[in-house]
Amino acid sequence: MKNPFLSLRRQWIEALLAAALGALSVQLYLARAPAYPTHSEMMLKAEQGDADMSLRNSGFPNTFISTIHLDLTSPNHSVRLVWSGPQATSQDTGPYHSSPGRGNGDCDCNDLAESLRNKSNCTPKGTRTVEAFSDYMGSATAFKFVTWFHANREIAFHSHPQVPDHPASLGCVRLNEHAAPVVSGYKSNSFSWLGSEDSGNG
Repeated sequence: MKNPFLSLRRQWIEALLAAALGALSVQLYLARAPAYPTHSEMMLKAEQGDADMSLRNSGFPNTFISTIHLDLTSPNHSVRLVWSGPQATSQDTGPYHSSPGRGNGDCDCNDLAESLRNKSNCTPKGTRTVEAFSDYMGSATAFKFVTWFHANREIAFHSHPQVPDHPASLGCVRLNEHAAPVVSGYKSNSFSWLGSEDSGNG
């Protein structure tokens, strides 16, 4: 007859070996995984800015974008640029199609206070200033030409392969590959969101 204590001991040893192998596998995976920047590192990067400014217009700094207007009305969510300076009339002003924040759950992104709430996934309404520029957004290297306007919430204008006719982002403003460089490649002083009263976010 088999000794039940030996059987239990064997099961206990096998369980310990399985746990040890599992922990070792996790450590090996983490050691080989790409080192993505932390939230703090990404925010510092946004605050300092690290964008290639070779795309700036030839008249910079005398010619620059003074205001970026974002109308949150679907389906276009139009982005328009206001230029200042001696070459302002020859610059591209839009409108550009965009896709803003879709909101989180039942939150109302048309409400000003709700749009400003952290983790609401809404594009913040009101007037903000450009905080910095980056070549890409953190570990999401496919999102390029980043113009940060709410770095603490990781919200910015950036390029995206999908810019639908409805709000689809987590708060950022998606632009296509043509529009995003125009915004991020030039000096911008301020933003003005239109439609906090009469334009909906959907």
